[in-house]
Amino acid sequence: MLNAEKYNLYDYSKDVNFILQFADYLSIDKSPSTVKTYKNNIIYFFKFIIKQDNDYSIFSEKDYHYICNTEVLYKNINKELLEKYISYQTEHQLSSDIINCRINVVKSYLKFLHKKKIIEAKILIDTFDDIKRPKPIIKEQLVVKANQTLDIIKKIERTSKESFTNQRNILMMLLMSNTGIRRKETAGIDIRNINLENKTITIYKTKGSKPRIVVFSDMIKDVLIDYIAERDEILRKNKIKEQNNLFIKNNGQDLAIETMTMIMRVISKRNKVKITCHSFRRGFATDMAESGTETYLISKMMGHSNINTTTSRYIYVLMNMIKNAMSNHPFNKANTEKINRDNEIKNIKNDFQENITNTLNTIVLKMNELSNRIDKLSTKNV
Repeated sequence: MLNAEKYNLYDYSKDVNFILQFADYLSIDKSPSTVKTYKNNIIYFFKFIIKQDNDYSIFSEKDYHYICNTEVLYKNINKELLEKYISYQTEHQLSSDIINCRINVVKSYLKFLHKKKIIEAKILIDTFDDIKRPKPIIKEQLVVKANQTLDIIKKIERTSKESFTNQRNILMMLLMSNTGIRRKETAGIDIRNINLENKTITIYKTKGSKPRIVVFSDMIKDVLIDYIAERDEILRKNKIKEQNNLFIKNNGQDLAIETMTMIMRVISKRNKVKITCHSFRRGFATDMAESGTETYLISKMMGHSNINTTTSRYIYVLMNMIKNAMSNHPFNKANTEKINRDNEIKNIKNDFQENITNTLNTIVLKMNELSNRIDKLSTKNV
């Protein structure tokens, strides 16, 4: 700890660890795993700052956990340093998504310190807006829409024997496709939080630890009722009296999140399709967007605390909608009309040429017949 104290990396006078304070602040509306990611990213950034000094090797691994004093930030952070930080990560072949995420975490941390009046220089925050960031790469991701989900289920019913596990797996897919809930949320559904009359499920084990209510369709209700009856029978056979998880294994125990991933792989292989738990969530977003649902409402249905999360993660959905919308633009319509006119003229020309050819062929045929008759008459006269 002497090294950290020497370099003023920890505020011993107040005995405050600002990173832990920031973590407490985040935990109000973020999950433990997200808070942990934020903490690790901040420490990773501080490690980079220290490595800019030739004397960084004197720090032990323990010292890094106390690198949180604002004087280090104030003296070292600037546009040049941040761009070096980006280049450093790019050289280590990190994706643009990870790099931007790490930059945003550090920016959030500085905003927190500024809000708490620990940092007075607002320029530290403004610096982030001036740096050149790597452009996010929009990748085409696996999307399984509602109609595709139903096709997959038909395949399962056609090729597999009727069983409790198939019934459970089908319900899982239908729920994820119909409501857009996450894999973890699906695995954590408590049967006591299902309201069959209102067709709602209250989800408590959410990503941001904020409860939300999802609504399911009449078709899901029918499948759900049948599944619950089979589930009760499984619990009775295994002599299990208390089990609140909706989704269980054949032995009546909880269905783990990792098991759900494995189930999707097995279904993919057996039915020669490609699905993941998250592909149904993307499909839900696509179905909602294509049906004309506003992005804000989609974000609420999906449990996003920020609408930007919806637009950034599901931008390919919006891109398809934009392409379809642009087809109605006057320029595109004019071009389409021109193409249609050109095709019409081309068809008329082709028809005309075909008619001319047929007519000429008929004339030639008649001429040949006439010539043959004349030849016959000439032969008789001779």
